[in-house]
Amino acid sequence: MGRVNYGRLVGERKGILGGVLHERQELHGWNMTALELPQLPSPEIVKKAGAASNVSATDAAFHALVFTSERSADGFLEMTGWGKGYVWVNGFCLGRFWDQGPRISLYVPAPVVRAGVNEILIFELDGAPGACLWIRSEPNLG
Repeated sequence: MGRVNYGRLVGERKGILGGVLHERQELHGWNMTALELPQLPSPEIVKKAGAASNVSATDAAFHALVFTSERSADGFLEMTGWGKGYVWVNGFCLGRFWDQGPRISLYVPAPVVRAGVNEILIFELDGAPGACLWIRSEPNLG
C-alpha cells in the first residue's frame, strides 16, 4: 500500500520481486494476471461482471451497475460497506476506495454524468460488495 519515504528504503519497488511464500514455504505452480488500472477494462470483462452471479464473498470481482439521472450534476459516490478497489463512471476512473479510509466518498464530476442512463463499474478487491451505493450531493467525511 504505502512506501517508506525516508532512510535506506527510499525508492522501494512495488510488486512481487522474489519468491512467494506462505508461512515459510515457497509456493509453486500458480499464475498471476496483471491488470493495467485505472484504465477501463475491456467490454468483455464488463459484460461478464454484469452476469456474474456465482462470485464468492472472498473473491475479487467486477460489479456493473446502472443509475439514471435527470441532468448532469456533481455528486459524491458513497462507498460505505465496500472493501477496497477502483470505481469507473461512464468509463471515467473516479479513483480508489478502501474501507480503512481516508475517503468514504468519491467525487463524481458533473461532466462524467449524462442525462439518462449511466454506468458504474466497480472492481472490488476484498470480495466485500456493499449492499448498495448512494450518490449524494454532499460528501460523507466520516
